[in-house]
Amino acid sequence: MKKNFLEYRPVPNGSLSYHINEQNQVVLKVKRDRICDRVARLLKNTPKATFITLDSFGSYLWQQLDGQKNVEQLGGLLAEEFGESVYPLEERLVLFLRSLRDNNLIWFRT
Repeated sequence: MKKNFLEYRPVPNGSLSYHINEQNQVVLKVKRDRICDRVARLLKNTPKATFITLDSFGSYLWQQLDGQKNVEQLGGLLAEEFGESVYPLEERLVLFLRSLRDNNLIWFRT
């Protein structure tokens, strides 16, 4: 039986590193070291890493990802921190987390 998405617990990809910039935003460093990335570097001089700067909602959420809190709990924390400005909360949260997962930045523990 499939679990409800709100029960999933997001976990950051352990191979990522990040820092918090002067604007208090999380900046993810994604290494580009697959074979196709290496070939692209040779042919087009592409960077060894890509940096992704998250907005205030994403930055707050990223710092809450511990593998223990489920999606529903994370939504509650977002609502508590940002109030009505995060609504429609569930839709935005699900889209954001699925985007992180699709880009191999997180995975879900069930």
